[in-house]
Amino acid sequence: QASVAPRIDPRLLVAISGEFSPCALFMGPTGCGKTSAARWIKARHNGTWFNARWLAGSRLRHALGDGEPPNLLEASKCDALFLDDLVTEDDRGISDLQFVYERRYSSCLPTVTTTGLTMPLLIARYGAATVRRMVDQHVQNGAGEFAVTMVNLHEESK
Repeated sequence: QASVAPRIDPRLLVAISGEFSPCALFMGPTGCGKTSAARWIKARHNGTWFNARWLAGSRLRHALGDGEPPNLLEASKCDALFLDDLVTEDDRGISDLQFVYERRYSSCLPTVTTTGLTMPLLIARYGAATVRRMVDQHVQNGAGEFAVTMVNLHEESK
């Protein structure tokens, strides 16, 4: 933790210092350490890392008639998904990301998401149902459910 601490906003650092939940939504401006915090969690949980722009463009790079793109299927089924930089994707890929969130939510699979969007903009872009799947994950651990770690660095410090 000490090696990544200088790159992470103190509010994020506090949020990831407790239980290592693989369920998280980190929102904030560029440079506040969202990606570093997600990588820190990934070091403690088995999972797959995708950049949102790259994952959302999978269908565009996939040959027609070859079924679903393998990257979308992998993102939908992997043990834990780390989806970085949500909102950098082309608008054409939004439905594919919604598909991934729906499949993961239905299967109770954990997801860590980083985004530069505020909550109202996140809802406007992806829809309330998809955002609910980001913040209301029901992933079991040995003692019940993992808590969803949600940090909104767009809000003023109190």
